[in-house]
Amino acid sequence: MTTVNSSVKFDRQSGKYVAMADGKVVTQTKSLARAKRLLKAHLSGLVQMEQEEQDSGLQFSVSDRFAFVEALSTMVATGKAPSAIITGEGGIGKTFTVTKTLRDLGLVCSTDPEAENTAPTKIFTMVKGYSTPMALYRTLYENSDRIIVFDDCDSIMKDPVAINLLKAALDSYSKRIVSWNSEQRGNDLPSSFQFHGGVVFISNHTLGTLDQAIRTRALCVDLSMSADQKLERMEQIVASGDFLAEAPDEHKADALAAIKENLALVRNLSLRTLVQVTKVRSTDRRDWKRLALYVMAQ
Repeated sequence: MTTVNSSVKFDRQSGKYVAMADGKVVTQTKSLARAKRLLKAHLSGLVQMEQEEQDSGLQFSVSDRFAFVEALSTMVATGKAPSAIITGEGGIGKTFTVTKTLRDLGLVCSTDPEAENTAPTKIFTMVKGYSTPMALYRTLYENSDRIIVFDDCDSIMKDPVAINLLKAALDSYSKRIVSWNSEQRGNDLPSSFQFHGGVVFISNHTLGTLDQAIRTRALCVDLSMSADQKLERMEQIVASGDFLAEAPDEHKADALAAIKENLALVRNLSLRTLVQVTKVRSTDRRDWKRLALYVMAQ
């Protein structure tokens, strides 16, 4: 079993108990009992996921799983599969990997200037943040011929009405009919339509917490990682040259070394940490390491 470093400490500045696991803040709450309970639930989810992999004899490296993200995103983009779900905590490169894969396939984002002269089937739409079921219905209708990437829209995975809409859109049938039989949908929307597009759902939650009916309709990859695996992923990204192309390789290498050196003090380890420390290093300040340490510890 992978060892996970976890703790619950009282933060005098915020007046809250902070539960952490492998450098990630799991929760901040004024209740010690609640902090311990949520940390236990988080750790149980990680143990269950690892145990399931061991029981099945399937254990895949970080590189394997990110390669799977690229493969499944490609399958959705090319119509080989209606949907994919990518899960794992924030700041590990889920969105970057999915959008890069789509762009490498020649798709453009709906917000890009060139989208105006691009065929709908060559466009992908990014949807971020909170969404109501009605807004979801409109999004599916207005992008029924496109690839839709729902990034951190966990609210729609908790609403029964939204889940039913997704079940219809993500089904494996040759015709996927999405319906809203209510006057509340608005006069500009039909009561039903056929969804021809694909969906990639990116969530910061673990795969096991998502609705089973949605999970069984989609191809899934869980990217939950330990601190060591996150560092491994950082090394891969720095070596690839795709990460922060505007920053010198030396600065990225120095930033990674600083993170490793102060790993025990990093409050929330993720790729965002590497971005922040690289930017601090690029200031060429003599005391950049001291400033970087302060940034990492916040």
